[in-house]
Amino acid sequence: MSDTADRAKSQAAEPFLDRVDVLYDELSLAIRWARPSILLAVYDSEFVRKDVESILAGRLSPLGQRILDFEVTKPDFDIPLALSRHPRHEKIVFFVSGFKWGGGKGGKNAYRALNIRRELFVDYKIRAVFWFHRAEAAALPRQAPDFWAFRHRVLEFPDQPEQSKLHGPAGRSTGSGADVERAKAAAELDANNPLAWNDLGDAYRAVGRFDEAISAYRKAIRLNDAYIDAWRNLGEAYRGLRRDSEANHALRKAARLATPTKK
Repeated sequence: MSDTADRAKSQAAEPFLDRVDVLYDELSLAIRWARPSILLAVYDSEFVRKDVESILAGRLSPLGQRILDFEVTKPDFDIPLALSRHPRHEKIVFFVSGFKWGGGKGGKNAYRALNIRRELFVDYKIRAVFWFHRAEAAALPRQAPDFWAFRHRVLEFPDQPEQSKLHGPAGRSTGSGADVERAKAAAELDANNPLAWNDLGDAYRAVGRFDEAISAYRKAIRLNDAYIDAWRNLGEAYRGLRRDSEANHALRKAARLATPTKK
């Protein structure tokens, strides 16, 4: 096993709050010394990411800092330029996510911008936590090698949400890792069935894995472009990532399909 793999395995075994403490310590020192901080976090669940954000927001507030989410999109792919131009960047810790939507194949445009404009993070003393799903993180050293060498720390958050967060108002569990595995197996066995892929999307969405939910819903739609529930669920998954434009597009499509055409 490589040194990197050993460190990742050891790190993932650390208690959740210890890893949050590492992020806070890095950020608080950068704030105190008016220095930049480039932190990378690899995660599986949006619920867990939001937990980290909530904890850090409370701890950074007394330091005069607030957290601001920056969602990468096709038109907003130039992250260094956008963050450096924010009028209050010195009072903000940016949470950056959504690299796969950064334009170009596999979000290549966003990665290239990180590589080319990385010096802006130093020049403007930007403090940011970059959140990567595993596939996005795997692409980073290849697509943005100079930025990869430029980062300060990498942390893993493979944690799953607490069970209390996976229950609906009636106390019924709305999702679990076991549900995901069952739905994945069903979709693989019946790969041409759009209902199976929609069910897999529902299982992913229930545990906050919105990117994977989107991929499953899109597979269902490719198999049946008139699948109303898949379009509606796709919209809700986009909402989970705060991608309002894509969410509205999918929900409008579902509404059009649900409206009978007049003869």
